[in-house]
Parts: sequence; structure tokens; C-alpha cells
Amino acid sequence: MPVLPCVVGIVLLLVTQGTALEIETYSGDLLVVRSGEELELFCESSTPYQWCYWAHGEEEFRTITGDESYVSPISFEWVKSSNKCGLKIASVEDEHAGQWKCHLADTDEE
Repeated sequence: MPVLPCVVGIVLLLVTQGTALEIETYSGDLLVVRSGEELELFCESSTPYQWCYWAHGEEEFRTITGDESYVSPISFEWVKSSNKCGLKIASVEDEHAGQWKCHLADTDEE
């Protein structure tokens, strides 16, 4: 049985209140990986963020700088620094296909 590619679209949304954050780099507009392969998505701001979340379909996965306690129901690992927020999926499956949105903010307010 052939292994079909999984297409992941990335949309970066910048949430700002107060000082604006500028996205300097990100994982790309469109990524194609095969089922079973590793996928890493990230967005990186020019200044430190306070909170980050990734949206995929109806689900949202949230984290704040320094918090490593979140366990995802779709098995990914947070990849973070003070300016970079990302996630790594060790083995991509069909449920990971689709549009992912990265949100960053430098405030306690959502």
C-alpha cells in the first residue's frame, strides 16, 4: 500500500496588545510530509512572547513561556525558546493534515 503525503498549511496570526511582535521566521506556508514522518512547525518573533497557541481545526493547544507541563491529545512535543514557539510531531498521521495557525502575544490578555 503506498504511503500518501500529508499536506499541512500554515497560517501565522500575530496577536498584539501593547508592543507589537514581528514574526521573523516560520516553518513555511505549505509543508508536505509523508505519513509516519516527523513534522516540525514553528513561528519566531523578533522579541520574547508571553503566550503562544496553535490552532488546528476546532482544537487549540496553548502554552506560556517556561511552561512545559502541557500534554497534547495528538502527541506532539513543544519546541520553545523565549522568541520561538513550535511543535514537533514525531509521526504524522491523517489527523494532522490541514491548516495550523500560530498565535503569539506579549500580554496576559487573550
